[in-house]
Amino acid sequence: MASRTSASAARRGGAPAATSPGRCWPTRRSASCFLAKIKELLDTTYTQKAIFPLIESMGKRLEDEVKFRAELRKEDPKDAVKRLNKNSTRCANT
Repeated sequence: MASRTSASAARRGGAPAATSPGRCWPTRRSASCFLAKIKELLDTTYTQKAIFPLIESMGKRLEDEVKFRAELRKEDPKDAVKRLNKNSTRCANT
């Protein structure tokens, strides 16, 4: 027979709560460990060197779509692509 905690968690659609109401982490140490891991990932994996090429390639893949939507809106497709490039460049330079 399932325990009461797991049964109530199943009804809620999730795992049993390990924290008290209003808290995200059961202890300050677990919160600190989580934040340290996030900082490590941002410093090593999700760097500008890794992310910006993805932004640029996404912009290039979107150019045809931007042109098509500009034509539907009776706008100049070249201006729409310029705006896309300006916005993606601005994103990469912040």
